[in-house]
Amino acid sequence: MNHAPQSFFPGTSAPALTTTAADADAQRAALLQRLLAHAEAMIALSAEHLHPDSRQRLADGALSVLAYPNEYGGFVYVGEAGASDPSEPELASIFEITRIAGIVWIKFDRDTPVVEGLSSFDTPPWM
Repeated sequence: MNHAPQSFFPGTSAPALTTTAADADAQRAALLQRLLAHAEAMIALSAEHLHPDSRQRLADGALSVLAYPNEYGGFVYVGEAGASDPSEPELASIFEITRIAGIVWIKFDRDTPVVEGLSSFDTPPWM
């Protein structure tokens, strides 16, 4: 029975047993291009760009848009205009500018510096 060697890259055929370094490099480059086709742009912003009430909603998993909280802030899905528009006013402003930039995800992090020109809010003593 003739069994072809299995490939390490799903959806591709196994390399010939006499694969050259150039062939391996070409396969790796093709795989990289396929992976990059699925990449989504993300930006890290200070959590101080969110109003304290919005920061609390993010922490509670209760923002008006898709969000994944963590102990430092959280990840917020921007998406396309009209499909996912936040009810939080400061977040709506952030979405507007990030969509122009082609950003798909925002990582809000308490340790990330504030971006000059974006509204920011002091951290209240209870947070």
